[in-house]
Amino acid sequence: MQNWLRFQKNNTIKFLLDYGSTSDAVQSTATFADGQWHHVVAVADRALGLKL
Repeated sequence: MQNWLRFQKNNTIKFLLDYGSTSDAVQSTATFADGQWHHVVAVADRALGLKL
């Protein structure tokens, strides 16, 4: 089982939750390569899914 929030090679952010038999992921459409700090929040809701 793996769960992570990380920067991808294309400068987007991806959040993944692995439930064992299934997994779910969400990825940002925005890119973050401006050299600034960013506050990122990832939320998992069983009814609504994953959100960044």
